[in-house]
Amino acid sequence: MANARTDRQKALLDHLGEAGTGSIDDLCRHFGVSEMTIRRDLSALQREGLLIRTHGGAKLTESAFFEISFEAKATQFVKEKKRIAERAAEMVREDLEIMGPVKLSEVEAAQQSIISAARRLEDAGELAIGGKGGGDEYV
Repeated sequence: MANARTDRQKALLDHLGEAGTGSIDDLCRHFGVSEMTIRRDLSALQREGLLIRTHGGAKLTESAFFEISFEAKATQFVKEKKRIAERAAEMVREDLEIMGPVKLSEVEAAQQSIISAARRLEDAGELAIGGKGGGDEYV
């Protein structure tokens, strides 16, 4: 169900990108869904900063033409990202088997180097680290 909603919301953004604006009635007819479904989709996309609700419809924000929000990116290609992460973990395990025992101080130094590089990329605006302020962080 979430995939249908995500796919529809992406198609809705594409449609608004081509048309410029869209009324709720037109969007309902175009996508073959109820008015409440379109309203929920528009509200969700507005919360992500991708569109602006207008009286009886919506239009894309300027930023929607250039960049998708972090939240939207996080929900795209989840299976592919998981496969990449699994393969990367497998490669690390293979490297560890080849290297044999490693001193804890070397591991900690390597971790610190990675963290420093990630922070430099974040400061340069080339990387977004999510989840700050508690719990897990996502890159």
